Amino acid sequence: MFLPGFLTAEAAARLASQAAALSYKRMDTDIVHAERKLLADGELPEWPALMLATRRLFGSILGVPLPEKLFINAWRLRRGDSMSVHPDGRLYCGTLSLGLCDGWTAADGGAIAFGEPTMSGFVVRERWLPHLGDALVFAPAADTWHCVEPLSSEKTRYSLTGWWTVP
Repeated sequence: MFLPGFLTAEAAARLASQAAALSYKRMDTDIVHAERKLLADGELPEWPALMLATRRLFGSILGVPLPEKLFINAWRLRRGDSMSVHPDGRLYCGTLSLGLCDGWTAADGGAIAFGEPTMSGFVVRERWLPHLGDALVFAPAADTWHCVEPLSSEKTRYSLTGWWTVP
């Protein structure tokens, strides 16, 4: 579910500034080619508080109970960074991603694309761009195939992603 304007521009800009100031570690795995910061308790406290405050609502919308247990990453992607096609792990019951990019366009790349893997590639059904304050929520499953398309611009893509995890 796409949620345009989930946060006000002011609240999203505050989180974007805080996310930009974090210390990231480079990840280059089979799936991830980006920089990640696993958020510890007390880092960007507004984001976990918001996830906990909305979990019952999103659980009702997604049709799954969402527990209080969270796993949260801040992401920084630069030109050429991406995440390969994958479903989220079996330990996640719900995913919430917040865009922190002001003035982002499709030409910048970096969309989260949903679709199906086929013998000839990945067929994209929907795309979500990480616009400042926009959110994306979904219930991960073994067939919820998605990726983060490669960044094609010189801009830096910031986002916060949280997962409600299986208790």
